[in-house]
Amino acid sequence: MKSLFAVATLGACLALCGSSSADEKVPQPGQPARKIEVSADIVIARGSNAGKGIDPKLAKYKELKSPPFSSYDSYELLDEATRPLEREKVASMKLPDGGELKLVLDGVEEKGGKPMRFVIKATIVKKPGGEESIVQVKAKPGAMFFVAGQKFENGILVLGIKLH
Repeated sequence: MKSLFAVATLGACLALCGSSSADEKVPQPGQPARKIEVSADIVIARGSNAGKGIDPKLAKYKELKSPPFSSYDSYELLDEATRPLEREKVASMKLPDGGELKLVLDGVEEKGGKPMRFVIKATIVKKPGGEESIVQVKAKPGAMFFVAGQKFENGILVLGIKLH
């Protein structure tokens, strides 16, 4: 199994780096968990050095202008989608290279009964039956995080995921 690197926006970075408090509750394995409705907004882009700049639809993602993404001068929006997520159930999306993105809601960290961070496992399968890359992320609701590194058409695929 090969790991992808995850690059977080400032908000998601705070979610990843934030400290845990005793008030946060994460259901233990085997305990019934209350049903939480979560959706994932997914953005798929191709980064390259084609000299075309950043697609206007991606301009709001300032991360694409900062390292490590700034090593590419062009970003093209390839696809956008929303997928509902349920605890421990796979939500999937086909990728432009023939692979597949699989998202699983592994858990929800709560404080005062309110979701503070979602624990997500993102798996990229390179073509059916191919190699898998897995990353687990803790992200605040509404914070975009990026998973990148998969080579695609003289560049890379960049996947942006925002949970709400």
